Amino acid sequence: MTDWAQVAKDLNTSVEVRHSLFARFIAAHCADRLRYVEGLGWYRWNGRIWEPTGDDGAAYQAISDAAEILIQRMRDSADDRGSAGTAVSKMLVHNHRYAIVT
Repeated sequence: MTDWAQVAKDLNTSVEVRHSLFARFIAAHCADRLRYVEGLGWYRWNGRIWEPTGDDGAAYQAISDAAEILIQRMRDSADDRGSAGTAVSKMLVHNHRYAIVT
Protein backbone atom coordinates (compact mmCIF):
# COMPACT_ATOMS: atom_id res chain seq x y z
CA MET A 1 0.00 0.00 0.00
CA THR A 2 1.30 3.43 -0.91
CA ASP A 3 1.90 5.92 1.90
CA TRP A 4 0.58 9.00 0.09
CA ALA A 5 1.58 11.36 2.90
CA GLN A 6 5.19 10.24 2.47
CA VAL A 7 4.93 10.49 -1.31
CA ALA A 8 3.68 14.08 -0.99
CA LYS A 9 6.57 14.88 1.33
CA ASP A 10 9.17 13.24 -0.94
CA LEU A 11 7.87 14.87 -4.11
CA ASN A 12 7.41 18.31 -2.55
CA THR A 13 8.71 20.81 -5.08
CA SER A 14 8.15 23.97 -3.03
CA VAL A 15 11.88 24.33 -2.38
CA GLU A 16 13.56 22.32 -5.14
CA VAL A 17 13.04 19.28 -7.30
CA ARG A 18 14.83 16.31 -5.73
CA HIS A 19 15.42 14.08 -8.74
CA SER A 20 16.62 11.17 -6.61
CA LEU A 21 13.31 11.13 -4.71
CA PHE A 22 11.36 11.26 -7.96
CA ALA A 23 13.51 8.39 -9.25
CA ARG A 24 12.73 6.36 -6.11
CA PHE A 25 9.00 6.90 -6.58
CA ILE A 26 9.24 5.80 -10.20
CA ALA A 27 11.39 2.78 -9.28
CA ALA A 28 8.89 1.72 -6.63
CA HIS A 29 6.18 1.59 -9.28
CA CYS A 30 8.11 -0.09 -12.10
CA ALA A 31 10.71 -2.31 -10.39
CA ASP A 32 8.93 -5.43 -11.61
CA ARG A 33 9.53 -4.47 -15.26
CA LEU A 34 12.45 -2.00 -15.44
CA ARG A 35 15.81 -1.78 -13.66
CA TYR A 36 18.95 0.28 -13.96
CA VAL A 37 22.25 -1.56 -13.65
CA GLU A 38 25.20 0.73 -12.88
CA GLY A 39 27.70 0.63 -15.71
CA LEU A 40 25.41 -1.41 -17.97
CA GLY A 41 22.27 0.68 -18.40
CA TRP A 42 18.55 -0.02 -18.41
CA TYR A 43 17.09 -3.53 -18.40
CA ARG A 44 13.51 -4.55 -19.12
CA TRP A 45 11.82 -7.74 -17.91
CA ASN A 46 10.44 -9.57 -20.93
CA GLY A 47 8.53 -12.16 -18.90
CA ARG A 48 11.41 -14.61 -18.86
CA ILE A 49 14.70 -12.72 -18.54
CA TRP A 50 16.05 -9.20 -17.98
CA GLU A 51 17.19 -7.79 -21.33
CA PRO A 52 19.01 -4.54 -22.10
CA THR A 53 16.80 -1.81 -23.50
CA GLY A 54 19.58 -0.26 -25.56
CA ASP A 55 18.53 3.29 -24.74
CA ASP A 56 16.64 5.44 -22.22
CA GLY A 57 13.24 5.09 -23.90
CA ALA A 58 11.88 2.58 -21.39
CA ALA A 59 12.99 4.81 -18.52
CA TYR A 60 11.18 7.79 -20.03
CA GLN A 61 8.09 5.61 -20.41
CA ALA A 62 8.38 4.63 -16.73
CA ILE A 63 8.28 8.34 -15.84
CA SER A 64 5.09 8.74 -17.87
CA ASP A 65 3.60 5.67 -16.18
CA ALA A 66 4.47 7.06 -12.73
CA ALA A 67 2.89 10.39 -13.71
CA GLU A 68 -0.31 8.48 -14.56
CA ILE A 69 -0.29 7.02 -11.03
CA LEU A 70 -0.13 10.54 -9.61
CA ILE A 71 -2.85 11.73 -11.97
CA GLN A 72 -5.06 8.90 -10.72
CA ARG A 73 -4.28 9.99 -7.16
CA MET A 74 -5.44 13.49 -8.08
CA ARG A 75 -8.75 12.00 -9.23
CA ASP A 76 -9.11 9.88 -6.10
CA SER A 77 -8.14 12.40 -3.41
CA ALA A 78 -9.00 16.07 -3.32
CA ASP A 79 -6.49 16.50 -0.49
CA ASP A 80 -3.62 15.34 -2.71
CA ARG A 81 -4.53 17.20 -5.91
CA GLY A 82 -2.18 20.10 -5.30
CA SER A 83 0.92 18.12 -4.38
CA ALA A 84 0.34 15.39 -6.98
CA GLY A 85 -0.40 17.93 -9.70
CA THR A 86 2.75 19.89 -8.97
CA ALA A 87 4.82 16.71 -8.96
CA VAL A 88 3.33 15.62 -12.30
CA SER A 89 4.04 18.98 -13.89
CA LYS A 90 7.68 18.80 -12.78
CA MET A 91 8.06 15.11 -13.67
CA LEU A 92 7.00 15.69 -17.27
CA VAL A 93 9.26 18.67 -18.02
CA HIS A 94 12.15 17.59 -20.25
CA ASN A 95 15.08 18.78 -18.09
CA HIS A 96 13.61 17.06 -15.02
CA ARG A 97 12.87 13.86 -16.97
CA TYR A 98 16.46 13.84 -18.21
CA ALA A 99 17.83 14.38 -14.70
CA ILE A 100 15.68 11.55 -13.30
CA VAL A 101 16.81 9.12 -16.02
CA THR A 102 20.52 9.93 -15.90
